Amino acid sequence: MNSEANRRRLQRAVLEEHVRLMEQSAAALRHSLTKCVPLGLKGEYTLDELDHFEALSARFARTSDLYTQKLLKSLFMVLGEDAAILIMALSIPAGCPHPASPSCP
Repeated sequence: MNSEANRRRLQRAVLEEHVRLMEQSAAALRHSLTKCVPLGLKGEYTLDELDHFEALSARFARTSDLYTQKLLKSLFMVLGEDAAILIMALSIPAGCPHPASPSCP
């Protein structure tokens, strides 16, 4: 097997692993969500209820990090695309005519 084919095979294996991790993380996030939704909105929560919300928050952060830092990067590697273009596009505020424009924050 030549080095290019080996590199592509390894990239696909990394992508598959990241998809697996994302699926596990999303399942944990859904589990936390099912615990929090019935609690509804109220002025005060018990410590146990706050624990559920903290778990939901942590799992959301983990899932979003996996998606942006692992899954998308490995997908772009497999596709042969430049992930930096997506990162730049995501950091441009909506309605900004041009990233270098003085009217953009």
